[in-house]
Amino acid sequence: SGIKLANTLLDSLQIPSIFVTGHIDNQTIARMEESNPYGLLFKPFSIANMKLVLNIALKKIALERARAVNEEENKKNNEKLKNQLRELDAFFKIAQAIDKYDDPELFINETLGIIPKAFQLSEKISTRILYLGKTYDSPEFKESNWVLTENIQGQEDEKNIIELHLLDDNSSGNFPFSLEDIQTFSAITKQISNKLHKIELDSSLASQLVFDEMLNKLFQN
Repeated sequence: SGIKLANTLLDSLQIPSIFVTGHIDNQTIARMEESNPYGLLFKPFSIANMKLVLNIALKKIALERARAVNEEENKKNNEKLKNQLRELDAFFKIAQAIDKYDDPELFINETLGIIPKAFQLSEKISTRILYLGKTYDSPEFKESNWVLTENIQGQEDEKNIIELHLLDDNSSGNFPFSLEDIQTFSAITKQISNKLHKIELDSSLASQLVFDEMLNKLFQN
């Protein structure tokens, strides 16, 4: 029947229908309405009436498409906002660690657990920091072929880097990190690098002050 065909078109292909019928009994009309038609035309009908029903149907289609676009746009904006909030939370926690620790090892171990949380695929991310000849790994570290690497400012004769490992099982071979991931990782590295560099400078200054004090005592004697 036409009603059954309309149901199939709507369910399978999302194609709406306009019913044209000479039956105006309540049972037939009720069955038609269950198919969510975009219009009803009862025979005999005029050209003007047909144009009116078609215009209403077209406007309904346009409104539904606009609503779908808006919903998709809202979904994207909400996802973007969630990502931004997640990144800000990670930056804030790293800033707290910066204020809290002056020992490089304590600071590094604290940030290792924070860094993955800045990314959408945090459960698939591990972090490794190589600093002053030592290797520090995030909890349950897993090495991956997909790695982002950033240099840490520090002593020139040491290899100081941060590695972000992403466990990705896609077989396409496409680079899994987005531009936003790269930018976020770079900003986090800058935070950590600046703190470690400050710790080095403070330590060097403290050593220099001790040395100067020893020299002063020597000359005084």
